[in-house]
Amino acid sequence: FAQLRSVSPIHCQYLNNMGVAASLSISIIVDGALWGLIACHHDTPKVTPLPLRIGAELFGQYFSLHIAACERRATLRAAAEVRTKLDELVSRLSTNNSMRDDLIAQLPEFAKLVSSHGAALWMNDHWFQTGDALDEQTTRALLEIAKKQAPGDVWSTAHLGSHLDHPIANVAGMIAIPLSVTFGEYLVLFRNEEAHQVEWAGEPAKTVVLTPFGERLTPRGSFETWREEVRGQSTPWTEVDLSVARAIATYLRDVILRQSEISEKERIRTDQRRRILNAELNHRVKNILSLVKSIARQTGMGAQSVEDYGQTLEGRLRALASAHDQSLDGSKSGLIGTLVETEADLYRDNAAPDKVIIEGPPLGLDQRAYGVLSLVIHEMMTNAAKYGALSTPLGQLRIHWKLLPTGECEISWLETGGPVVVQPTRIGFGTKLIRSSFEYDLRGKVHIEHRSTGLFATFVIPASSVAAADIEQPDVEGMQAPAILPLDHASILVVEDQSLIAMDVEDTLRSMGAEDVRLAGDPEEALQMLLTFRPQVAILDFNLGSITSETVAEQLTALGIPFIFMTGYSDHSSIPESFRQIDVVRKPINDVALSAKLSAALKKPK
Repeated sequence: FAQLRSVSPIHCQYLNNMGVAASLSISIIVDGALWGLIACHHDTPKVTPLPLRIGAELFGQYFSLHIAACERRATLRAAAEVRTKLDELVSRLSTNNSMRDDLIAQLPEFAKLVSSHGAALWMNDHWFQTGDALDEQTTRALLEIAKKQAPGDVWSTAHLGSHLDHPIANVAGMIAIPLSVTFGEYLVLFRNEEAHQVEWAGEPAKTVVLTPFGERLTPRGSFETWREEVRGQSTPWTEVDLSVARAIATYLRDVILRQSEISEKERIRTDQRRRILNAELNHRVKNILSLVKSIARQTGMGAQSVEDYGQTLEGRLRALASAHDQSLDGSKSGLIGTLVETEADLYRDNAAPDKVIIEGPPLGLDQRAYGVLSLVIHEMMTNAAKYGALSTPLGQLRIHWKLLPTGECEISWLETGGPVVVQPTRIGFGTKLIRSSFEYDLRGKVHIEHRSTGLFATFVIPASSVAAADIEQPDVEGMQAPAILPLDHASILVVEDQSLIAMDVEDTLRSMGAEDVRLAGDPEEALQMLLTFRPQVAILDFNLGSITSETVAEQLTALGIPFIFMTGYSDHSSIPESFRQIDVVRKPINDVALSAKLSAALKKPK
């Protein structure tokens, strides 16, 4: 009986059918939902007094609280265990590697946390699955349902067939754990079908009979056991399972967020490095232009004739290009003497052979130190040519290095005979670049004095970057320069997109004896020429703005015409592997090197 409401007539009929004369039900409510029911029956009528009913109600509340406490303890215990396992799993996820690849490697472990038979990952528009799992197309359709029914939260079902319009085998349960609401990324766990029997106290089906009061449902008439086989369903996902799934989502979101923050910091650092690089390149270009102007003026002051001026200036500009490559290419590690000599050759001539004096034992530097020193020596030389001893005809620069007892290398720089030096009122970008490169990048020491007689500086390179050199420096002065090989009456195709460079190459080739030199500014024009013109040899600038001359090289190969490449890049990585065996001449073009490469190409068997 109830205090405030009556029992359903069909339920009373059901009790009569079962021979029940009295009934008392105690509801078990956990978290506002019906968890269970205690049903008390008697075959004779009974009247339950109010104290008994209140006692039964209190018992039901106490029992409900006890059940809720037990479930919460089980949930907390499971959460603690999962937290321990999650801490271990998350510790294996590196913020430096691809999060997707790390999660894929750990998928079987995540599946064990919620007692699943399979797992899948949808991340960065890529699908991966392991164990017993649905295919990508079916799972993505279910994920769309999850987004609508539980946006941003864990979604689960133990009966996948109720959400699909086609039958599926084996897998029957699924839980979707959102990793990113914005990008719709999910970790999905699957459970296989768990076929089982449900036993009822009598068949639950109700029949409809016609009575004087119309059609009525007739309840079961006995408590005889009735069994039903359930198919297409998995073991239900419990509150503990859902709690574990939410913990997984929280942990992985934190890791993904942390990785995003690291990626953002790296992007900021990359942007900062790019800005510094652009500022440095802009500074270096201006320095080089100023240096070219200074070299041209000083060369003209000491030249005996126009021809002497042209040859001397060309040699110095070639040396400038070589020094520029060294200062930008940190892969060229080697001797200090080689580096300093290369830079010094810019300012030496027959009229002033002692303008730059170099002294020091053969010492080698590692790759990092060599790159830093290239940059520093280049900046110091540039400043000396613009403002110091190398800016006047009578100025002199002395560079000396030695190995200290500590294993460090000390380089001293002394300028004399130049303009009177005054203490600078501000620190320029070049000076900042010298100090930061040496002190920050190399962890070396820099000391600069602006003496009135000339600049004096010392640079100390750490012992860890210094090594005694086993290679002797080449005797540059004693080397015999090779002669320019003639190209008598040769016909040559030149593919170059810079008109001034193309005309200069044409003049150089004609001075070597070439008779028919034709210029093409792009691959299309060159291929058109090859329809009617068959050169003996060709020169291809490989990088033509946004395109390359690869198609021309392929056509020349098909025609059996030898060719060489020319480029302004210090490495040849942009040239395809199929043409790596082709000789390359570097810009600015050296007449001797050009004639040698062309002669070698002409002598190769076709």
